[in-house]
Amino acid sequence: MVTKHDTIFGRELLSWKLWKYCGSTVEKSLRDLLKILERDCKARRGEAERGSGISPEYRELDQIMEGYLERRDEEEAKQGKESTEDRNKEGGDEGDRAMERLAQTKERNGNDEPRKKRHKSNETLDYLREAAERECKIRQDELEMKRKREEGTMATQKALLTQLRVQQQLQMQQQQQQQHQFMQMMLNSQQAQSRAIIELLRKGQ
Repeated sequence: MVTKHDTIFGRELLSWKLWKYCGSTVEKSLRDLLKILERDCKARRGEAERGSGISPEYRELDQIMEGYLERRDEEEAKQGKESTEDRNKEGGDEGDRAMERLAQTKERNGNDEPRKKRHKSNETLDYLREAAERECKIRQDELEMKRKREEGTMATQKALLTQLRVQQQLQMQQQQQQQHQFMQMMLNSQQAQSRAIIELLRKGQ
């Protein structure tokens, strides 16, 4: 059953752009709630597509979740495409540099045959050292980006959870107030009935 709390959470999804974050960095309580809302949205969509004869009510949360799922799919496709392009670009650059270095090595070997073996060994060592340095730099950059992304994710989740807790507390207070009002109303009704019975007994005497 969808509650007002679920709808508010759905609105927060759009404002915080949670679909941009990796699933493993999202706190478990948020992942569980997301899975429940996604499953409910997909089930209602499936009922509508099958034409079961029962037209489910189109709620605000349905519209929010459909928008969230579309944005998440687009973000995953975008990240996959960018990752493939980066790998292809790095591979192409490495290949070009390797070919250029090989041509330079051949030219030097042709001009200075007596030092051919020593030049070849030095070029190989230089290439391996530079390749190792580039790989190390790439890994450091990736780790730094990952750290910043996770810090941003944690800050976002913390703010979202704080807001959700405040909303839950307000809901609990409202429920307690409603229960108190209901009990007071029942007590007043019982007192009125008791007075009416006493009055009838007096008249009967």
